[in-house]
Amino acid sequence: MNYGVDVYQLSELGNYGCSDATLSYFADDETATFSAALMPIGTGLVILDNDNHASTRRRSSVAHEMAHVLLEHQFTVAILGPDGCRSVDPEIEEEAEWFGGNS
Repeated sequence: MNYGVDVYQLSELGNYGCSDATLSYFADDETATFSAALMPIGTGLVILDNDNHASTRRRSSVAHEMAHVLLEHQFTVAILGPDGCRSVDPEIEEEAEWFGGNS
């Protein structure tokens, strides 16, 4: 836990009621699936880390998500848009990429 942000592994979500089908969908090492995500939970934040990916990718992805925390980025857009596709602010993502060392 850093800065009050817990990190949960994707493989642990079955313990919290996540379906096997959902875990199976995200549990591959394809670049199209997510590596990590910063999510608001109540008044706090958590990072969900896809522990099926290589440790080097995971460290980079968690650093990117922590960059959002340290840069105090606000959740101004939904994670998914109305079409079900990922919805991000390119400027905020670029800043987190640079700060987190992912470039």
